[in-house]
Amino acid sequence: MADERVRLVVPKSHVDSFPKEYRESIATLSSFINIVKEKQKRMPKHFLMPNLFS
Repeated sequence: MADERVRLVVPKSHVDSFPKEYRESIATLSSFINIVKEKQKRMPKHFLMPNLFS
């Protein structure tokens, strides 16, 4: 997956169910959401969709 720049995103409670050698490369759902929020802060406003969940 890394060669294709794809990252697995799972809830934090499920990370331990994967083999230890893969856990470092797995993103938790909350960390992924934070990454997206940080990227959105840097984007021009005309690219953003309205926040429907707040």
